[in-house]
Amino acid sequence: MTRLLALDLGTTSFKAVLYDESGRKLGEERAQPPDRRIDIDGVPVDIWDTDVLWSTIVDLLRRAVEPFKGDVDAVAIAQLGLIGAPLDAHDEPLYPFVTWLDPAAGTSRTLARSGLDDASLFAVGGNRLNAIYPPAWIGWMAQHEPRFADGMRRWVFVGDWLNYRLCGELATDYSITSQTLVLDQTLLALRDDLLRAFDLPQDLFLVPGQAGRRLGNVTAEAARVTSLRAGVPVVVGGADWLVGVFGGGLTEPGDVGVLTGTWELTFTCLSEPCLTSLACHSGAICDPHVVPDRWVLRIEALSGEVTEWLRRQLPADGTLNSGSGDWSELISACSDVMPGSGGLVFVPHLFGSYGPRHDALARGAFVGLTGETTRTAMGRAVFEGLSFQTRASLDALSAASGVAPERVVLMGGGVKNKLWLQTRAEVLGREIEAVEDPDVTPRGAAMLAGLGIEVFADYHDAVARFAPTTVTVEPDPDRARLYEQLYHEAYVPLQDSLEAVNHRLAEIAQGGVS
Repeated sequence: MTRLLALDLGTTSFKAVLYDESGRKLGEERAQPPDRRIDIDGVPVDIWDTDVLWSTIVDLLRRAVEPFKGDVDAVAIAQLGLIGAPLDAHDEPLYPFVTWLDPAAGTSRTLARSGLDDASLFAVGGNRLNAIYPPAWIGWMAQHEPRFADGMRRWVFVGDWLNYRLCGELATDYSITSQTLVLDQTLLALRDDLLRAFDLPQDLFLVPGQAGRRLGNVTAEAARVTSLRAGVPVVVGGADWLVGVFGGGLTEPGDVGVLTGTWELTFTCLSEPCLTSLACHSGAICDPHVVPDRWVLRIEALSGEVTEWLRRQLPADGTLNSGSGDWSELISACSDVMPGSGGLVFVPHLFGSYGPRHDALARGAFVGLTGETTRTAMGRAVFEGLSFQTRASLDALSAASGVAPERVVLMGGGVKNKLWLQTRAEVLGREIEAVEDPDVTPRGAAMLAGLGIEVFADYHDAVARFAPTTVTVEPDPDRARLYEQLYHEAYVPLQDSLEAVNHRLAEIAQGGVS
């Protein structure tokens, strides 16, 4: 039996999952990320101390592989796209891994000094000047924390450093390098002119290559502490969400998916990068897939945060604002409300809009409230509004790329919500598929591990043999017609109507009261 070990570095938990060559899960262990917050010039900065991080990973791997006596055939890591650390000339970390630095701290000044604008950057790198990405953090940290940059030879992502600790080799892939903002999406090469614009050294980032290639073997020292067998192949993984897209079996142009979680990613797979001005203005981001000769265009939204807000505000036990409501009871109660929520429409921009309208000042709204509106009608309207948001994202992706959806697949924890799942099918007006296994990211990492040791003939073979099963959700035709009306005649016009009001409200709130 072949055993493929996947390490999934999530923000809320780390997972080590073992699969056999057919995709059957053999075991799973979890650990809490070693989060710590420090203060730099009055700014809170979240970090992972390198020694504590390595100890956490060592313990996690040991617990995962000891039941199998360390007999694993390959390992690959799915990593977060924004977390990294500076290394010295000996490839030793100079500073902890920075996991989050609030863009409000002034990190955007580094980007402002670049002389670039969103359109020119997107036309090359498929992204905009967003201060959450490494160039902004690196510039801010170098200015405010001398230990960060003093002696910095290179800067690496966290998963690449963990691979280095396992096998002694440093490497990275295209999908994660896309997060640096300096990857040419067409050439799949780092752009010297973009590095200069951000005032970064030309060799600061690792030269990227293809995910799924064998990097090295677990060293004797790493084997001693992790209980992995010495010599186990270490395979290059990729950016966690793109690894998850692969794990869900979406690789072909026209494969459209919705990856649910705290962040909801609506995406379409493409055979070439989409770097159009239309894609840029819709708030989309283009990245290389972990699959060769494929790209993925995505629009992001904080859907999971919105549903958590709903649970806090409208608990099912009938006591508003108690936060004690049971989630399943709330969904069941909302399911009893007629589609359309009694003429109530919810605009889900509680945390701004990342796309297809890119507007940080966008705000949420209930429109159509009456004295007869119930809390459960408001709850159903939230799920309908989030589904309208998904529809808007899919429409924008199709318009920007010119690629019509061949299939639509939902993945992640959101598939457990049957009301939301059925509502999405009806708002989209089409059949959708739901992946039954929510853990698509570790599954994708295991598939990459298998490719690295030639368990699979190619990426198509990996999907055919390993990707999880799906269930089909059919829309009710009458409800689909109702939602078509609500979408075009209420939800879409509200975006235009509310924009000026929201911007004025922000100005008024900023002025405050003296």
